[in-house]
Amino acid sequence: MAIEALEKGACKDIQVAKLTLGLYAIICRMPEEDLFPGYKWANTDIWRFPQGLRPCVKSVLQWSSGKRVVLNALLLSRLQIIAATESRLRRTPHSRRRRKIADMLRQKYPYLKAEVAKVNDALTEAKVLGDMVGQPISEDIILLMRACGSGRPEIRRHSDPWSYPHAAGAMSVRLGADGYTVKSISMTVAAPALRGKPKVVDGLLGEYFATGTEGLQWIIEDFDGLGFEKLHWIEAGDHLTIQDRLGLKLWSGEIKCDRKAGWKPYPMNPKYGQPCALGYWIHWTQKGFKPEKWAQLFVRSGHDRLYGILTRKSATVASRHSTCASGE
Repeated sequence: MAIEALEKGACKDIQVAKLTLGLYAIICRMPEEDLFPGYKWANTDIWRFPQGLRPCVKSVLQWSSGKRVVLNALLLSRLQIIAATESRLRRTPHSRRRRKIADMLRQKYPYLKAEVAKVNDALTEAKVLGDMVGQPISEDIILLMRACGSGRPEIRRHSDPWSYPHAAGAMSVRLGADGYTVKSISMTVAAPALRGKPKVVDGLLGEYFATGTEGLQWIIEDFDGLGFEKLHWIEAGDHLTIQDRLGLKLWSGEIKCDRKAGWKPYPMNPKYGQPCALGYWIHWTQKGFKPEKWAQLFVRSGHDRLYGILTRKSATVASRHSTCASGE
């Protein structure tokens, strides 16, 4: 079986593990793997696999063409690969040495726990120093953090719970699951003033998926927004213009939801189902489009995303979830 062959190869070779976990993340719509921060799967990565495993990769990638792949098998395989890779990494001299350094730095720059942090709703966290993600924590990184912020640096372990920001200018670094690699660095800044949903949104087309969405939802990421507020769900009756990066208009028109195109039954409950495109469950397709063609406008790699200009059907505040997505 293709999945078993990939798992066996990944448990023996850390490079194969990196590529395989990236492949699984793309298919299962999972977040970036902590073991390899900064790495995202690209279709050309298939040629980085050993030649004997490439047919297995192609078989698994057929999921994106609508052919069935058992997601439970991928998730179980992912857990096995992560466990094997973490075990191998912990035993290397490099990892032992870097963990000792990280432990000393954590004692010097301890994390201010949530229970003793002074909550301030006027503050929020912004990601900074993205070039340091994936690097082992060191005094040099602490010096860069001090240069950027006015507060004392903090080092959070991977297992430390998130706490509300407690001091303007404070810098915090979160370590990965290995105990020494930088997963993210954030700075406490003043929270932006809350604003109503704009009538016209200018941003990047994208798809949104989270627990409870029951499939991909079509969104625009507002260039002027911050955090969750920059996400805007596309609704029936809105007017959308889609452009490429050179400003060439690819499509423009009123959003009309088709919830029948691409409909497929659920594998474990064939009496029910929903639309499907590119191997993912979705909620609707623009009328006049084939589901795959419409989904391809939104499901794209970061460097190849399309621009969108969304004009709301009215000036009223839009609901957080799309009318199309909810089926109302």
